[in-house]
Amino acid sequence: MKQKFLTGRLVLVIFIGLTVALSLAFLPSVEPAQALFQSPPPPPPLEVDLSINPVGSVVPKTGVATISGIVTCSRPAFVVLFGDLQQKVGRAVIRGIFDPFFFACDGETSWSMTVTSETGPFVGGHAQSAVFAFAFDQETPEVVEVQASMTVQLRGSRP
Repeated sequence: MKQKFLTGRLVLVIFIGLTVALSLAFLPSVEPAQALFQSPPPPPPLEVDLSINPVGSVVPKTGVATISGIVTCSRPAFVVLFGDLQQKVGRAVIRGIFDPFFFACDGETSWSMTVTSETGPFVGGHAQSAVFAFAFDQETPEVVEVQASMTVQLRGSRP
């Protein structure tokens, strides 16, 4: 008894637009069958906005300042926020850096940072703040960087 073997081919082509074409043919006399699988279109670009509240606080007894604001993300993302605060007091410049702060952002997300200084205590009055944020999209390799700066009025508060 003579055995017959199926011959065939499998062609897989991936295009940049994430379209996959699949071509199958198992018998030489049969036209190849084709199937087209297409992924959904990519999401719109991640948009991020960063704002700083114009009024912050300072604890007069400790000289520790607190500033705050809002980060707005057009879709879910992870955000790392960091920055500094500077204040001229007499001839001295008081400067504090706040450590990176990580959080999830989806829409409007409030943030607040406590700032201490090694060069002296913050006091009530004007201070210049600079804040930087990096947003990482959870679904794509997209990263967005934003920054904001503002003169903040530090007002005395209780600890």
